[in-house]
Amino acid sequence: MHKLFVGIDIAKLNHQATVIDETGKILGGSIRFPNTTKGGTTLLDHVTKFRDGDTPIVFGMEATGHYWLALYSFLVGKGHTAIVINPYQSESWRKVYMSAVKTDKEDAFLIADLLRFGSIKKSQVPSEVTIALRNLTRFRVSMSLQLSDTKRRILTVLDQVFPEFPALFSDAFGKTAISILEEYQTPEALETLSSRKLTNLVSKLSRGRFGKAMAQSLHAAASDSFGITFALDSFSLQLKLLLHQLGLLVGQLNLLDEEIAKLFGTESKLLTIPGVGPTTAAAITAEIGDIQRFKTSAQLVSFAGINPTVRQSGNFIGNKNKMSKKGSPYLRLALWQASVVASRKNPVLKAFYEQKVKEGKHKMTAIGAVSRKLTGIIFAIMRDNKSFMI
Repeated sequence: MHKLFVGIDIAKLNHQATVIDETGKILGGSIRFPNTTKGGTTLLDHVTKFRDGDTPIVFGMEATGHYWLALYSFLVGKGHTAIVINPYQSESWRKVYMSAVKTDKEDAFLIADLLRFGSIKKSQVPSEVTIALRNLTRFRVSMSLQLSDTKRRILTVLDQVFPEFPALFSDAFGKTAISILEEYQTPEALETLSSRKLTNLVSKLSRGRFGKAMAQSLHAAASDSFGITFALDSFSLQLKLLLHQLGLLVGQLNLLDEEIAKLFGTESKLLTIPGVGPTTAAAITAEIGDIQRFKTSAQLVSFAGINPTVRQSGNFIGNKNKMSKKGSPYLRLALWQASVVASRKNPVLKAFYEQKVKEGKHKMTAIGAVSRKLTGIIFAIMRDNKSFMI
């Protein structure tokens, strides 16, 4: 039975589609349609004009950002076969044609032709739960960056108005420190309190952990502060707003973690790896998807972009090779964060890390080596569905 092949060049607002038959002949030219329900219907109406009875139709599109997902969902929902292609494959196919032309029409044709020859490694479309986890864990990365930036900005204000304050606490963003700042943003404000009132306040805010000694330290720092003494109202307002923003972000991150935990559950064998917590395990699982996509741990290492690049020229081979940083940046980040913790808490990886440092490796290079070893462990655990064994 003959087939029709539809290559779709994906974009944010409008897509381009080209239909070809099994001989590679373009049917009806290329059409442009909007990324809407009406646009999807326009595409189907155009394609079915060339269909003879039950002629199979194969749609193909690149995994371009997130813009392909809505059209893919639409086509699959209508009962059609839709294949998602890695952009690297279509780019390689372009080289076969030795084409320097890159237009939407040209790209749509190349995708259709790639479908026709069938030499495609399909990009797997994740399950609904995996997509949900991926959305939330990636959003969490964004929120965490905002939180870090907010903390940096708070410290910037304190550096100007009350530079001594952060050093008074083991954690400048602990509950007690933040609660005091929410009430009193400047040294002058703290100085207005009597020793007794400040002691009672500190004791109340810290639930008895701190008392007179901390109050005395605060009073001494406030009275001898080297902070600026002008435009304090503006700095005070800025600090209040930043502290409010900090509280919102912390609350939102807690909410995200709760939802991620619900989706991910507690059954994953990745949770048996010392140093890999629930949120990190969820992020790693969401980014990897189906482990069967990878035949070896080396493929997973490459997918994460933590494989070292090799610099060679003639007889020279570099020994300070950097990570390739190709592949999933979110998986790479999750693996890196897990490796930092595992190099301290996981007996196997801690020993491996210390050995690399003894060999003269820079600490960051040693962490990179840990991340590759950890990825191998993760690959085996997910492939065999077995717990981590020391």
